[in-house]
Amino acid sequence: MRNLLLSVGLLLSFGCGVSPATAPTTYYDFLMGQNQIICEAQARCCGVKCSASSDSTLVRTSLDTQRFIDAGKLTLDSQAAQTCLDAQRARYDSCDVLLPNLPDPSLACSRVIVGTVAVGSACDPVGTNFCVSNAYCDGLTRACTKYLGSGESCMTGRCGSNLFCDTMSRTCKALPKNGESCAVSLTCDPSGAKLVCLPNMVCGSPLDDGQMCQTASQCKSSLCATTCAPATTPPRSLRNDLCRALR
Repeated sequence: MRNLLLSVGLLLSFGCGVSPATAPTTYYDFLMGQNQIICEAQARCCGVKCSASSDSTLVRTSLDTQRFIDAGKLTLDSQAAQTCLDAQRARYDSCDVLLPNLPDPSLACSRVIVGTVAVGSACDPVGTNFCVSNAYCDGLTRACTKYLGSGESCMTGRCGSNLFCDTMSRTCKALPKNGESCAVSLTCDPSGAKLVCLPNMVCGSPLDDGQMCQTASQCKSSLCATTCAPATTPPRSLRNDLCRALR
């Protein structure tokens, strides 16, 4: 479902919508709000207005999700939708911020469309997750199962958002935050600024060129050869990214 929303977000960059003044109450209003944010950014950064004719394309890209909503299998979380739009506005606020430094709205936008099937009810583990928020379809029981919380045993089941299954204690624990110890194979807390597990096994911001590294993800340039290497291409800004798609 998260991938579906991100894909829709990319398609919206070529349409136009209406300014979101209040929390959207329908999926269409949410999509139009997303679209308007990107259209305004394109006008501001590239001097290009969105085409009004592309609104029909916008509607077509959302048909499958809308059908599931109409069938009562999915629903829009209005507050989550507003949080997502706020996060996207923050991302597109400044034309000249470099892409690696832009806030990532994907986490905020991953909870906009949620299922309606209650925990314990039958589900299909293949395809769209129709389970209610904070639940998933278990492949063994084929029933909607609640994600595990912090401190719960993860010998069976899945840990919830921003948690991981600690192999030593076999319990769900919070993902490490800035300055906290980590493992290279473990994701740092994805909320807020971008964090990576650094060579000293502490979560922190990606490293500048010339600093010791172990993996490419630890470097601002995304290039590691014992030390962080300079990027082979100039870093792109939001303006570069938005306007390139319009050429």
